[in-house]
Amino acid sequence: MSRSLLSALFCATMLGTALPGTSSLADETNDWLREEAFKGDAFYQRTYAIKLSHDYAQDGEVTEDEMFEVVRWLECAALQGYEPAIDDLQDIPVNFDISETGECHYTGAGYTADNPNPEAVDDAPAPIAQPIDTAASDTTSSVIPELAEKIYGAAFDAFEAENYTDALNLAKEAAAFDHAGAIHLIGIIHRDGLGVTADASEGAYHFRRAAELGDSYAMASLADCYLNGTGVEANGTRALEWLTKAAELGNTTAQFNLSWIYQAEDQPDIPTDLALARHWMGKAAENGDPDAPYYYGYFLEYGIGGAEEPLEAINWYQKAVELDDANGYAAMARMYSYGEYVTEDMERAWLYLLIAEDGDHPDAHIWRDTIEPYVTPDQRTRAAAEFERYRARNGN
Repeated sequence: MSRSLLSALFCATMLGTALPGTSSLADETNDWLREEAFKGDAFYQRTYAIKLSHDYAQDGEVTEDEMFEVVRWLECAALQGYEPAIDDLQDIPVNFDISETGECHYTGAGYTADNPNPEAVDDAPAPIAQPIDTAASDTTSSVIPELAEKIYGAAFDAFEAENYTDALNLAKEAAAFDHAGAIHLIGIIHRDGLGVTADASEGAYHFRRAAELGDSYAMASLADCYLNGTGVEANGTRALEWLTKAAELGNTTAQFNLSWIYQAEDQPDIPTDLALARHWMGKAAENGDPDAPYYYGYFLEYGIGGAEEPLEAINWYQKAVELDDANGYAAMARMYSYGEYVTEDMERAWLYLLIAEDGDHPDAHIWRDTIEPYVTPDQRTRAAAEFERYRARNGN
């Protein structure tokens, strides 16, 4: 059986370990799940059982009546031939007599091989029905259940508000339904020690869980763990594998970082490959990473990892300017001062260097000193006035 709140319930019962409390969304989600369960859908009957198991286990003690309710809802799903529920029942270390009527205890619906959907079954033991089409019911792997997404949203809001205790408890509820984003969030909280004792190993464990569920952000986080030996033994090969998976899924941060890794010369497990570095920086730029346009332009201007493409480089430098990147302003200032691929414009070059310097570009003031003899006093005055308007627009 997969790790779930159902398994946590029985572990908590046997070990006496309290689980985190239910969230403020518990009543709302329980009502919604209960309504769906009573409609007869096996997926929601099992999901409701799992949610109940979490709620009942919060104090570490589960009564016989509570256990009965959980098991009977699982049985309702199992009587429809729903394999996950059947597996759950087989793994429960508690003896309950399986229904001899072939009926769901709560809905009264009969699920027999001969008559799968009667309104009632009056007699006699009946075998479990033939398996239903679980592709339509078991949406766990293709569609995140509405309630898990809702709880995760609340967890993320709490995290953003730096209310880490609530964020962790809410994330654990969503994680019970294999919500990868919630599992990743749990990893971040543990890795960074936000409201809990920092535990890099615990963080890496949850990153792996979320990564295996297909979360590209968790893949990038796990790759970072392997790259730096955070909570796991450093392993460049594994870092590269996970970062590549995340990049191939379109994660722009992973694409950007993958480019830098392929440029590095001090990673024994990762070969330097400037062509791949250029490729992934281009992908990051195309997909909206705010820092990538300048660096991709640099690859293109100087022919790193491929042919020189200065005109295309200017397009990406200009994109960096639009993103208010100090590197982009400095690069375009060079272009305007050279006048090789764009029309020479010393006033604009001076303005762009003022903006780059204001953005802490390390060489902007040096370049400004270099071009100062070629910029007239009137050009500097107009550029300075435009610079002040720029700062005012940006709230400075």
